[in-house]
Amino acid sequence: MAVIYPFFIAHSLLTLLLFQLLPVLGILYSAKPFSFRRNSLLATLTISIGLVTPLMLGYSMNTAETGLLPLFFGLFIYCLSVVPLKDIEDAEGDRAVGIRNLYLQYENRLPLFSLAGLTANLVWICVIPDSQTLNIMLAIVVLATMACILVFQCCRLNMRKLYRTIIQTVIALAIILNIIIRWG
Repeated sequence: MAVIYPFFIAHSLLTLLLFQLLPVLGILYSAKPFSFRRNSLLATLTISIGLVTPLMLGYSMNTAETGLLPLFFGLFIYCLSVVPLKDIEDAEGDRAVGIRNLYLQYENRLPLFSLAGLTANLVWICVIPDSQTLNIMLAIVVLATMACILVFQCCRLNMRKLYRTIIQTVIALAIILNIIIRWG
């Protein structure tokens, strides 16, 4: 069904391709012989594409404009920077079943790689030609994520809670920024 129904609802070749990409990502991530989930780099790439694709799809289904494509690339960079931090809380389970885990491989350097990616993301946000309001909101989210990582690193907090804290922070910021924009 996931492969067939998009042919009936897709508005363009782009939306059809985005619809078709989702089951392909699922197969690559989980099904043998691929099982990208067993390789942290491929898993991070697959998850990041999978997180951004529905957003692009929703946007593309509602407009033919391509003005926000740079924003989606920025979201992809953000995901590539943050998703690897999930390996911190999965480290022991991954070790037990023999899954290649970025945290087990890089240990305390993994958050530094995330900070480097988020810094690149911040630079990208500053140069993309979107509205100033949108760029400021994105920069706030990236800076808050960087702050979470730095607080956990500097205060030597339980790193297994970092990823969850980032997700909760981004959700809270999205709610707050939405309220500010709607009523501000």
